[in-house]
Amino acid sequence: MNKINVAISVLLASLLLSGCQTAAVKGSGFLGNYEGFEDRDWSDGAKVYLNQNTDIKILKKYDKIMLLPIEVWYSNKSEYQGINPQELAYITSQLESKFKAAFEPQYPIVDTAGKNVLVVRMALTGLQKKSPERGALGYIPIALLISAGQNLANNIQDQEEIFYEASLEAEGYDSVNGDRLIAMVDQRSGDETTVKTGSSDVKSLDSTLDYWVKRFRKNWDLAHK
Repeated sequence: MNKINVAISVLLASLLLSGCQTAAVKGSGFLGNYEGFEDRDWSDGAKVYLNQNTDIKILKKYDKIMLLPIEVWYSNKSEYQGINPQELAYITSQLESKFKAAFEPQYPIVDTAGKNVLVVRMALTGLQKKSPERGALGYIPIALLISAGQNLANNIQDQEEIFYEASLEAEGYDSVNGDRLIAMVDQRSGDETTVKTGSSDVKSLDSTLDYWVKRFRKNWDLAHK
């Protein structure tokens, strides 16, 4: 085999090997390690890590959950960099209450580690308020709006359409030996809502929180079949 053929063979081998490797997921840093995340046929677009590339049945023996305090990480790209305490409290309390309602009493949420207890860490990361593409009202000349009524013009000028974008990052590990069993990263957008310019409406995230919790329970049931 001449040198050219050798070089081509090495290049092809390198490309094949790189194609077989799972690219690291881009995360916030909350999970620490983002290697080994993949799409699963049950994950609905979320990237999932499973210990030693097992399947979701790895969770089957766990019948209790220890839910650690939920965190919220705002995006460094967000228009608003401050942390609103009311928004923070709303998101964490809603996610926690929805999670408990979805699992109890069949799978108790406990406060202490022990046999068959799965510790769950969750965070809403990259949270930011975004504006969609310019709506139809944005193309109506202000003169026409004023002719329809000054109050209408003022109201429309002082409103904006927004939606929230965030990722859910979560991981579960054995409460006794500390082995990380499963982790996931999933980005979603909340429903669009109309607010006063410069304001927020974090309640528009409710449908997204509902979706994440229901899918978590659906996958949990899949593991316990």
